[in-house]
Amino acid sequence: MNILRIVTADTDMAEKLAIIEKEIFSDPWSAASFRSEIVSPFTTSLCAYTDELCGYVFADGDPQSSDPVYIQKIAVKKEYRRQGIAAKLLCELIKKYGENRGFVLDVRVSNQAAIMFYEKMGFIRLNGERKNFYDDPRENAYTYKSESKEVI
Repeated sequence: MNILRIVTADTDMAEKLAIIEKEIFSDPWSAASFRSEIVSPFTTSLCAYTDELCGYVFADGDPQSSDPVYIQKIAVKKEYRRQGIAAKLLCELIKKYGENRGFVLDVRVSNQAAIMFYEKMGFIRLNGERKNFYDDPRENAYTYKSESKEVI
């Protein structure tokens, strides 16, 4: 792998993000959805590059608030997985919001790889499940939280 660069997403990246999204998720965001999130003042959107766009993280949180940041998406192309890219994206996201900010995310109950990653990164699963949270296929979600100082 060449040198990894983490950059802030811009609207010109929306089409490439949507292509990766469609490869990874069964209910993907469209390019228009990515553009909308990228221009939102409450969204932080980071992209990982080597020779190409290989991963991204999108999170929703008011920079002026102390409320937890909601991690909407974190994804890495299949051929780049298990190389620390998701961890680097997550660490950059934490730096953007500051060390004292909490984070929350949802994950499909069947996504064991993601669950193991979040737990390794210091996230703690909250009690219960969010019933029918996901579509296509319909599935429950676990909610995870972390205080940024607890994340590795």
